[in-house]
Amino acid sequence: MSREIVTPTLTASLDVECPYCGEWFDLFDGDDDHIYQGAIFGNRWEDLEGDKHHCPKCEAELTIDTVDY
Repeated sequence: MSREIVTPTLTASLDVECPYCGEWFDLFDGDDDHIYQGAIFGNRWEDLEGDKHHCPKCEAELTIDTVDY
């Protein structure tokens, strides 16, 4: 049996459903400053609690509670 070397690809998302319009969106999209990614991958999830974000569809202000996994 031959062995092949493979390179896995890690994909991640931080999905939110807007409680006002039902739109699903990923907080990692457009996270150019790595605020969300840094908190998640740096094991500092509590840094996101209370953070404000706007729904890209209806623009409602949303506040992050806890991150569920």
